[in-house]
Amino acid sequence: MVLVALSMPLLFAVVALVIDGSTLMAQRRTIQNAADAASLAGAQELPAAGACSSTGPPPTCQDRLRTTIEAYSAKNGGPSTLDGGANPGHAWLCSVPSDTNCYTNPYVRSGIPNDQLVEVRLSKAVPTFFTGAIGLGSLFTVRARAVTSANPLTATTTTPGTTIAGSQDPNTTIPGATHTTTDPDIVFGNGGVAFEMSRLCGAISYTGAGAGGVPLGAFATNGGLSFSGASPKKVTSLLYDKTRCTANPPSPPSGTSACTATAWGNPPPDSNNSCVQTLGDLNAILPLPINWLLTPPQAPTPLPVGTAWTPSTDYPTRCVELGTGNITFTTAGHPPGIYCVTGATTSLTIAGLDLTTGDGYTFFALGGASIEVNGNPPKLKFYWPSACGARPTSRASFTCFGQTTSNYDPWTLLYATNPTNSGQCNKNAICLDGSNGQFTGDVFAPKPDVFPPPPTLTQTGGTVFIAGGAVTAGSGFFESWMISIQGNTGSYTGNGPGIVIPGATHTTTDPDQTVTGQTHPGTTVAGSATTVTTGTTVGLDE
Repeated sequence: MVLVALSMPLLFAVVALVIDGSTLMAQRRTIQNAADAASLAGAQELPAAGACSSTGPPPTCQDRLRTTIEAYSAKNGGPSTLDGGANPGHAWLCSVPSDTNCYTNPYVRSGIPNDQLVEVRLSKAVPTFFTGAIGLGSLFTVRARAVTSANPLTATTTTPGTTIAGSQDPNTTIPGATHTTTDPDIVFGNGGVAFEMSRLCGAISYTGAGAGGVPLGAFATNGGLSFSGASPKKVTSLLYDKTRCTANPPSPPSGTSACTATAWGNPPPDSNNSCVQTLGDLNAILPLPINWLLTPPQAPTPLPVGTAWTPSTDYPTRCVELGTGNITFTTAGHPPGIYCVTGATTSLTIAGLDLTTGDGYTFFALGGASIEVNGNPPKLKFYWPSACGARPTSRASFTCFGQTTSNYDPWTLLYATNPTNSGQCNKNAICLDGSNGQFTGDVFAPKPDVFPPPPTLTQTGGTVFIAGGAVTAGSGFFESWMISIQGNTGSYTGNGPGIVIPGATHTTTDPDQTVTGQTHPGTTVAGSATTVTTGTTVGLDE
C-alpha cells in the first residue's frame, strides 16, 4: 500500500500526459485547419494587383477580408471574432509578434511588404481535466498561423506588324484574334483511401454490416462502387465512371441531401442509408481509363535463404526470402526489415502480431503468392530504417544511406502478385481479417501488368479483401484491381494522393474586321501586344 501510494502521483501524471496531451494535440490540429482555411479564403478577397484598401464606400476590401477570415475560422472550429491585436480600435490586425486571433495584410516577408500575402494567426483556450486535478494547471492555449498568397495569371497576345504596299484594294478582311484561357486545376479527394484499376461497375464492393455513421474516406476507380448488406454505410467521396456505372453507387441518395452523417458536420441523426457524400464523374473530366495514382514499387530481389539482410546495403532492393508453401510469419529471428515469399501456391500468414514497434516490417508476395493478415488485433507499420532519419511523409523520391531512390514507394507495407483470383487467401491477392487492426503504409495488388484494363465483365486482377473490423485505425493507401470491404470496418480516412482534375480550356475568337478598300500609297502597321488577366492562383505558403 505504501508503494501504491507513492506511485499514484506518477500514475496520474502519465494519465494526464496521455489524456490531456492527446486533447491538446487534437485541438492544435483543429486550430491549424481553421487558420489554413481562413487564410485560403481570405486570399481570394485580395485584388489582382495593388493593396487591399481600407478606405472608400463600405464594405471596403479590408472589411470583406476581415469578414471572410472570421467566417471561415468559425466554420472550421476557430474563433468567430478577430479581436486579439494590440492596437486599440484595430484589434483584428496583428500589431506585434505575440498577437493572436488577428490577421496581417500586407504581410512582410524578407523585410518587404507583399500586398498579395495574408497571414492569419489563431488561438483558443483548451480546458483539461487531469492536469488541473494534479495541480499542473487546467487551461492551456493552442495556436496556429498560416500565410496564403494570391497571384494573378496573365496571358499575352501579340499581333505582328504588317506592311501594306500601295494599291487599289476594294476590301481588306482582318481575321479576329484567338484567345485561349485555362482554369486552375482542382484536386479531388486529397487524403484518399484507395484507387481501383478495374473498369467493372463493382470494382469497389462495400458489403456486410458497414460502419454505421462513421464514413470511409475518398476512393477513385475506372469503374464504380456497389453497396449491399445492412445500412448505413458511408463513403466521403468517389471519383468513378458515371457514364457507364450510373447505378453504382445508387443516386439518389448518393451525392444528395439525403446522404448525411455527423462525421461530416451534419446535425444528428445520421441518415440510415448507404451513400457517398460527394460524387465526381471521372469520365467527364479525364480520358478514361487512368493509370495508377501511385506508381507501384519495384519488387525487391530475394536473397538466398539463410543470407543475412543488411539495411545499409539491401534496402530497398533486396528482401529476406521466407520460402514457399503455407508460411506463418513470426518475429523470432526476424528483426524489422523487408521480407518476401515466392510461388503461385505460396501463402504468407501474419496472425495477431503487433509489428508497429521499432523500424516496422514490409512484406512482398512474389511470383503469384498471396498475403493474409488476421488475428485480434493485427498491427502493421511499413519498414523504414531509423538510421535514415525521420519516417517519410511523402512518396516522392527519398534519400537513405546516401542513395536517392525514385522507383520505390517508401510507404510500401504489403505487396502481392496473385493476379488470377484463385488459390489462397479466399481467392484474393491480399486478405485483411481480424478486429481492431492498425495498418500504417501502402497496400498493393497491381497484377497483371496490363494497361489499359479491358472494359469486359471477365477481367481478373489482384483483389484486396477486407473483413471483420480490419481497418478501424491506421493510415495509408490501397492500390489494386478491385477491393472488397466487408463486416464492421470502422473508419479509414487514408492519406493517399488526390486526383488532379485539369482546369478547363476556353478558346474565343474575335469577329473578323472588314476595312473598306481605298487607294493608298502604302503604310506600315506596327505590331501590338495585349496582356489580359486570366485568373488567380491561391496557394498556402506557410
